[in-house]
Amino acid sequence: MNSTAFNMVEKSLPIEQELAREYSNPLVEKWKDTILECRQQVWQKQNRIYQLRQLEAKTRMFVDQRYQNNNYLHETLDYVFQDLKSKPIAAQFSVPQYIGNLMTHKPCVFTFLPGLGTHQSISQYDITLGDRTSQVMSRGETSISAQVTNDPRTTMDSMILNAPMRSVVDPEFAKIMVDAGLMVVYHRFKRPLSPEDCDIHPSLKGGALPCVQSAEESRAERLQVVKDLGSRTFMAVGVSPEEIEFAKELLQAGAVGVCIDVALANSWQAAAAVLELKEFIRSSRLKSQIMVGNVDNEEGYLLMAACGADVIKVGIGPGSNCTTRGTTGAGKGQGSALMSASRARFVWDDEENAPEFIADGGIESAADVVRAVALGASCGMSGKLFTKCRESGALKRRQYGNTPLREWCAWSFGEASEWAQIYTRGGVHPDYAVEGKGNWIPVEYSFKDFIKEMRAQWRNALPYYNAHSVKELRQKFCIEQQLCDLILGGETGVFLASAGISREAGTRMV
Repeated sequence: MNSTAFNMVEKSLPIEQELAREYSNPLVEKWKDTILECRQQVWQKQNRIYQLRQLEAKTRMFVDQRYQNNNYLHETLDYVFQDLKSKPIAAQFSVPQYIGNLMTHKPCVFTFLPGLGTHQSISQYDITLGDRTSQVMSRGETSISAQVTNDPRTTMDSMILNAPMRSVVDPEFAKIMVDAGLMVVYHRFKRPLSPEDCDIHPSLKGGALPCVQSAEESRAERLQVVKDLGSRTFMAVGVSPEEIEFAKELLQAGAVGVCIDVALANSWQAAAAVLELKEFIRSSRLKSQIMVGNVDNEEGYLLMAACGADVIKVGIGPGSNCTTRGTTGAGKGQGSALMSASRARFVWDDEENAPEFIADGGIESAADVVRAVALGASCGMSGKLFTKCRESGALKRRQYGNTPLREWCAWSFGEASEWAQIYTRGGVHPDYAVEGKGNWIPVEYSFKDFIKEMRAQWRNALPYYNAHSVKELRQKFCIEQQLCDLILGGETGVFLASAGISREAGTRMV
């Protein structure tokens, strides 16, 4: 729908009816009963008593494995859990006394317990990790390979994924990433084609729209990417019935999985999309994976897990081009969002097969990825870091003005920005607000140099936490380890930084 079409909306219809007519989704009606059953599972797993039982059982199992049946520790666990169960909310803990003090100063294990954490908004930049006595003899014996999902086919020689944005990836850049050992998450949009008019508003061109792909060209491009790189690609799709049908086509063509890519995945539309594709995968006897996002709390994770998702993107509002928090007030600090997802994964019945989750947004350095993985994510996801590569799919032009050190810049824009909506449908719906921005950013490095430096920094990081691998890094900061550390009087390993004001991307401090 272009700008003219938006202006021709039938004025006799209330906006609610007009939008309902335009965006009705029959998949929701088809899967309504199943979604309600999934919601019942969510409510069960959010129950405080259920979560405390899971915490106790898994912590005792952890003690038996890690501490060789330490009788003293089991006696202390008896005392602690008896007290936990007697308290109506987690904030009233008093045994041992220092735990009550710790939980108000650092995001330790109690952040994961019911009654605490839902009101917190801790930025990932406010979190630091404590080092541990290391047995790692050399950085050369560390591995930074990560699995995006529980499926070994999604293993990659990296701890970071690209965001499914058209200012990040195109067919050529996707191939470069795959050749370097990464997985690719390919966007679902029509790409702008000319750097000369990509940021010029149609109102300044007499209503003329920027040059973009047609819908047919976009679909053909995505199918060709699957044909060339399918076993290493997740293909992004929307939640409309038409997009879900195209997702089935992409899976049959050989994509390792699809990414149901929406601003809010904690919704009936996303749930219906996951259920529909899960049923298709089962009936077609495929081994495809389903990625879905985004959520930022345990309820969203649990709903997507109950519907059958294999990996869930976590993060609402932390991205550098995202203005959701300023526009809607939605979203919490990425540190709190990741801890909420980690708690949800922990209370899932079978934690070994529970869906993984990805830290999506606000990743500005190798250290941010390490923090995210330590808090339970399988990997990080970034847009801007990839856009800054010379080979990225972003449109580029020579810099103007007094910037002699960086000759080229790339057009970076959020997929909920005004620019994205102009490229996709010709304009912004008059009753919608934009939730993103666009700007030209410097091109800073080649992809080869970027990924080489990131890998070197991750290898440098692992010995600080006595970790030979990404899996070990996650184990050092798991919920059970944090609780045992606190009971033994040790450090939880997770601290709040004393840097002052949060600087999380996408958040405007007033």
